[in-house]
Amino acid sequence: MKRSGSMKKYLGVLVAVFCLITVSMFFATTTVTSVCAADETEITGAMNVTGQLVTEDGSSYFIAQDDMGKKLAALVGKKVHVKGAVKSEGDAKTLTVSSFEEI
Repeated sequence: MKRSGSMKKYLGVLVAVFCLITVSMFFATTTVTSVCAADETEITGAMNVTGQLVTEDGSSYFIAQDDMGKKLAALVGKKVHVKGAVKSEGDAKTLTVSSFEEI
């Protein structure tokens, strides 16, 4: 009879550990997501005819061609303030737009 009680305790501990691991993984995923959101940057410049955002200091950013990027690219010659994530590959920088406004 003692073995049965011992087995129940073992099973209870095993379930508790599983629950703790599951909850920990949830919070770890949430933390990583919020860290990625912190990589967002803000850039002010003008859209040129080739679909690039060019800043006053001459830096240029290709615009990722998702829905927001296509809307931004349509503002050729307009000065804009853009929020998004920048990905660099060599000398080329690509901006994935999360929001923008014409100024």
